[in-house]
Amino acid sequence: SDTLHNRVIPLRRGFVGVVNRGQMDVDSDLSIRDGLRKEMKFFRTHPVYGHDRSLAGKIGTANLARNLNGMLMHHIRECLPELKSRIGSMLGDVQSELDDLGTPADATSR
Repeated sequence: SDTLHNRVIPLRRGFVGVVNRGQMDVDSDLSIRDGLRKEMKFFRTHPVYGHDRSLAGKIGTANLARNLNGMLMHHIRECLPELKSRIGSMLGDVQSELDDLGTPADATSR
């Protein structure tokens, strides 16, 4: 619980507790959906994680996916304006080069 509350080893973005499928689960053809159900049951029935409501957003693969998706979207929003600017600049440079080359020779002979 202290680890997931980011008290033991403080991380900038904190921790998310997950239960991954083990080799026995893979060997027994446990589906990902069933593995996620097994994970939810583990956290619901665990003596610490199941009773600490403040951990609700810090446990489970679904929360990990939601957190990572949010970080990715933030990163994209942050980087997109610069990328658009760089692409616009490169497009201008290429257009300038094309203008310097002039029109194709076969287009002028028609």
